[in-house]
Amino acid sequence: MFFFFFFFHYQHTIAALRVMLPHPLTHLSGFASLNKDYLAPQDTIHTIVKAGDNYHGIVEITFASPTASCPNDQMIITGTNGWLSVNYEETLDTSETFLRIVIKSVVKANGQPDEEKEEIIEVAERGVLTELTSFFDAISGKDDGLGLGDPLSALRDVAFIEAALNSNGQLVDLTKMLQD
Repeated sequence: MFFFFFFFHYQHTIAALRVMLPHPLTHLSGFASLNKDYLAPQDTIHTIVKAGDNYHGIVEITFASPTASCPNDQMIITGTNGWLSVNYEETLDTSETFLRIVIKSVVKANGQPDEEKEEIIEVAERGVLTELTSFFDAISGKDDGLGLGDPLSALRDVAFIEAALNSNGQLVDLTKMLQD
């Protein structure tokens, strides 16, 4: 049961990257481990990933945090002119979950020092619901225009997880793996 939850949660992380990145994930090298016996068979994955020719980074997820609290930054994407983070937050009064997206960018003006700009977007958290609705629409023949629930893309997300779990540090060419 836990492994399914771990797998399901990780798949949504990969789906989010698929939607946010400008290119598909093409390569990975990673390690999976078990840090807490009661979370067997694996509770942590650390991967280095590549998307397109110039995009790379780290995707990691764990359910074995040594403390009740863990770092707040759920997802960070860094580019040449800034970064964005996506975090789950809770309202203090109602404990409702929402997403806080912080975008920090550098504005380059001719002959002027670079200026840092910040934008904060807060939206109701409904990603899984939206993704599942899109998926059920897609399998029933409806196109919602979002592409979030494309069954083939969901299978590619699962293939990423399988590759991360089995990589054992070896480079995996996701493009080649998905063609086989």
